[in-house]
This record gives sequence, structure tokens and C-alpha cells, in this order.
Amino acid sequence: MDTCDMQLLAMAHSAYRIDADKRQWCLRQWWLMDTKAHGANGVSGDDPAAIERRYGPAFDARLQRFKAIRRFAIRPTFQALGDVAYRADRGVLEGFIPMPQVSAAGQSVTGKGFVPWVHRTAGGVSSPPNAGRFHLLIRMNAQEAAKLARQGRSYRDDLVVFSVNRVWVDGTVPKMDVTIEKVRLGYRDETIDVDLTHTQGAPA
Repeated sequence: MDTCDMQLLAMAHSAYRIDADKRQWCLRQWWLMDTKAHGANGVSGDDPAAIERRYGPAFDARLQRFKAIRRFAIRPTFQALGDVAYRADRGVLEGFIPMPQVSAAGQSVTGKGFVPWVHRTAGGVSSPPNAGRFHLLIRMNAQEAAKLARQGRSYRDDLVVFSVNRVWVDGTVPKMDVTIEKVRLGYRDETIDVDLTHTQGAPA
């Protein structure tokens, strides 16, 4: 569920601001998350004013906390977007890490090691495969890969740690430059932790 943390990050570190309709939508996501976790709480989903009173102060407080923080962790949606796969020809486990976007139109989060959003050639502009995702490569032999394949993935243990370098507004679209610092891939019997603080993008 989208709790609008990427929008809060963008607002915390730039002049970008969401409009009233987007704020109302974000707070309703908070209401949905709260009621899903804890049940009915006396606030109707059809009452924007009541939702604002209940969740607005916490939303604003979260924004203020984000102003003092530049390092964050998320759980990527690997399962729905291709997961990771072993490339025997290169001896690597390869994945393209999806990042939540600031703008609904996408094309807002980028950084070193990311697949470009667009590919320009003399013939025109196109969107390459896995555009906007971080390209992860982990050196691994076939025996190690087979062992992991037998285990199977545990997506709840996946984690991506990143830092925000810069946020700016291009016209009306917020853009964010980030550094991926660590990736954790979960398997049923173990986790693989990849430290990328010294090697960015395609570390293998």
C-alpha cells in the first residue's frame, strides 16, 4: 500500500509540494492501512475532514522527521516485477530492483547503477527493458545458485537501503537522485546481503 513516503521524502528535501487532492488521497491510504491492521476506528472513509483530523498531524510530523534523515529502507516489489535470475553464462545472480516513484507518471527516481529511463538514438527515443530500476549483479557459481533455487525465495526478507542525494523539480515533476547502499535478498533458509557502499551498479 502506498503511504506516500516518497512524496514526503521529496517535500522534505526540495521545494516540491503535493496539492490538496493528493494529500487527501495520501491520508486515505493511511486510513486504509490503519483500518486493515486494527479494524474500524470510528472514522469513515467517506469523510475527508475526519480523516484529515485523525491522520493529518501524524503525516505532517513524519514530513518533519524526514527533513533530518537521508537514509531509508524499503521492501521492493520483486515478486511482482521479475524477481532475480541466475545467468550461467556470466556466473552472476541478476536482478533489476524496482523503486517506488515520487511522481505517478514515473521516471522520477534515478542514480548510479540504474537503467536509464529513456534511450536516445539517431532513430528516436525509446524506453529500454527494466527502465528506471537498479541493476544488481552478484557473483555466484552454479552450485551456489542451485542451492538457492532449491530453497526458494522468501520475499518478506527482501530489503533495499538507499540514501537520498538530491531532490529537484523539473517543471512540475519531482526528481530524486539516490544511492543504493545495501540489498538483502531473502531465501527460505538464509538471506544474501550485498553491501554496495563501495561499488555502485552492476557490482559483479
